[in-house]
Amino acid sequence: MVSGRIFRLNAYTTKMKKRILIIGISVPLILIIVAAIVGISQYDENLTHYTIVKDDSKRDIKRMVEVSLNKKLTKKQLESIAKDIFKDGFKRTFISYKIEGESSSAKWATSNFNPDLDIYIIGSTKKEDSIMVQNAKFKTPGELLSAWKAESDIMGAMYSMSRENDIYLFTQFWKDGAIMTDTIKIDGQTFDMGHGEYGKVYDDGSLGFYDYEDNKKFAHLKHIKHLDSVQ
Repeated sequence: MVSGRIFRLNAYTTKMKKRILIIGISVPLILIIVAAIVGISQYDENLTHYTIVKDDSKRDIKRMVEVSLNKKLTKKQLESIAKDIFKDGFKRTFISYKIEGESSSAKWATSNFNPDLDIYIIGSTKKEDSIMVQNAKFKTPGELLSAWKAESDIMGAMYSMSRENDIYLFTQFWKDGAIMTDTIKIDGQTFDMGHGEYGKVYDDGSLGFYDYEDNKKFAHLKHIKHLDSVQ
């Protein structure tokens, strides 16, 4: 098992190398070092951090790696990380990714060498999040009362509760752009969702989905205080 290792990808690495090379032609080495430090500081917010939290293998048959990301990435960035993590000696390598702060064991994305590299994003991308946020802001019927984001238990979805003419509505926004609104009846902190399921709003504003049959929670959603804060 490997823990505590942090790697960084910088989108500006190539640009910085070019700048340093140009400076090096006409100024002393000390100025090159200063220029590099200033450049890194300037673009530090663009760094992507990832940590290998688990690294197991079964002889030369397969290697299984779990990675924690500080934010959502593009497929191209996941490809760079996968190639950095990959090492010879295994017939197959399976890499799974989670976003920091997500408590569920569900994977946000995978990049597997089986044997060729295949990248699959299971959850929502930043672009899809943006579309869902816009839909929640402008396509929620009536007065928006609250909103929630699901990433782990129900991949790539947002939900809102609203009120229109004294009728409570529960709207689902999916990452593919689909929208579905149902009328709900609120009983204290719970409401019926149909299909043998109900929702429960907790004191911290988060939302749980439950089964009536065994009263078991099957999903937990984060409360969104400000839709513009979704990343």
